[in-house]
Amino acid sequence: MKLIAALLLLIAFTTSESSYSQALLSLGPEKSDSHIFGSYIRKFNSQVYLKQNDSAIVTGKQIIRIRPNNAYYTYRIGELYEKTGDSITAIGYYKHSLSIFNAALDTMDRHSWRYNFAKLEKAVVLILLGQKDAGDNVIKELLSAETIDSNKQYLLIILSMSRKELIYGSPKSDGLRYVGPSTLLYHSAPASKNK
Repeated sequence: MKLIAALLLLIAFTTSESSYSQALLSLGPEKSDSHIFGSYIRKFNSQVYLKQNDSAIVTGKQIIRIRPNNAYYTYRIGELYEKTGDSITAIGYYKHSLSIFNAALDTMDRHSWRYNFAKLEKAVVLILLGQKDAGDNVIKELLSAETIDSNKQYLLIILSMSRKELIYGSPKSDGLRYVGPSTLLYHSAPASKNK
């Protein structure tokens, strides 16, 4: 029964976002918000991957509507505005994201791994705001306390990247892409097809 319901929701989402939302709302508000949020995240990530920046901005705004204090997606929307040439709007999103990160960091346990990831995200936002020295200092602070080699490698890569490279990508980060406040995603180039 659950499998059938999930398939119906998937079909509704692929045919019409409003049909999907209506189907989820029938589950009740506590379930529908979390399902809609997860669906928007997947949709956003797919649109970003496919370089559908305008569509991803619209989806990102839906994510923020559901979770207004999500600093990560707030600055990701800013990056998308930057990619479409609207740096003024991008800066507004970066500033808002920074204020969310600052408020969150003030309430977090400083010994938590989530604190370190939020601090790293804050450093990236500082760099996006043109405050490279301030962002680099935060990264250096994290680097000095880091004990895991792969995390040190990642921090060194971020430290070496320019603002433009953070927005548009860089060969420096090939094989290693930070995709969120608690996830490192290792990827490799697509395998060539043997004919």
